[in-house]
Amino acid sequence: MAISTRTVGIGIALAAAFTPLAASAAEASPVSAQRACTYDVCMYTKTNFKGTWKGYNHYRNKCVSYDSAFKIRSLKINSSKGTTFWSKKGCKGTPSMSFRGHVKVKDYKFTARSSR
Repeated sequence: MAISTRTVGIGIALAAAFTPLAASAAEASPVSAQRACTYDVCMYTKTNFKGTWKGYNHYRNKCVSYDSAFKIRSLKINSSKGTTFWSKKGCKGTPSMSFRGHVKVKDYKFTARSSR
């Protein structure tokens, strides 16, 4: 069976036409892995840095108040600055223990409303 140049050309053209559709479908599929936290301070709702996370960057050693209470179960501090969490907004109420910079805490319980 002889294959003509025209038949090969049509095959290549069809393959090229459908390849972008396959790539688009792959890109549109949901990603199961959660985006990594790249903030100075990252707080997670589950141990071992899993679950929902909230993060923020240090700002001139000012107090950072959160919109709502965050139940910390693990945390990472990615900057050289230490952090203390507080139970009320405005860095008031009961403080957590203070954490040094560049620390990863796999299991910790604290409900925070602010930090510095």
